Amino acid sequence: MKDTASLSLTLDKLLIKRARVAAAKIGAPLNTVVSQQLQAFLDSFEQSEALGNQNFTILAEFSIGVRSANDAMKALSIRSPAELNRLLAVAKLPKPTVSEHEISRMVEALKTLSSGSET
Repeated sequence: MKDTASLSLTLDKLLIKRARVAAAKIGAPLNTVVSQQLQAFLDSFEQSEALGNQNFTILAEFSIGVRSANDAMKALSIRSPAELNRLLAVAKLPKPTVSEHEISRMVEALKTLSSGSET
């Protein structure tokens, strides 16, 4: 038996509900699904590091929103968002969501635009 430890995560309630339903539909505990997905991520990350290849790290940073698309494309020496999306798919990483910081920045930019149009 594997040596296990408990982990507490804070996740969106709807995400947890959807994940539980999906896990139940495949007849697996949510814990097993999360554990396998985390293991797959770590396997790819560790293999990339062992080979001295930073591509997976760059893609993972982009995927979680800590690296911009332009910065990722530049670091990977690619020219198109389509190629970046293809590499994400090959690496089995999700497309990024916009970070809270970026959303706040965009909201402020829109507020500035709308206040400028009222004059």
